[in-house]
Amino acid sequence: MDAAHIVDLVPSNQGIQYVVLDNACGTGAAVEWLVNEFAAQGLELDITATDYSAVMMNEVTSRRERLNWGKNIKSFIMDAQVPANSE
Repeated sequence: MDAAHIVDLVPSNQGIQYVVLDNACGTGAAVEWLVNEFAAQGLELDITATDYSAVMMNEVTSRRERLNWGKNIKSFIMDAQVPANSE
């Protein structure tokens, strides 16, 4: 789902922690956008960003540190592909 549509689809309720999984997050651009949008609305957000590429995860980690995203934004190297049934 495109990050820009999440904010439109989710009602903004104060006091609720929103949880997002960004699978195949790439450089973390969508994560950064979500962090900024939710912060602008004063909403609490917990994001887990995953990607198979160590290069992409290094970029996400650099963004997280540079932009002080805090402990609610986590990133992991992870292959989330499901193998096709070979039967």
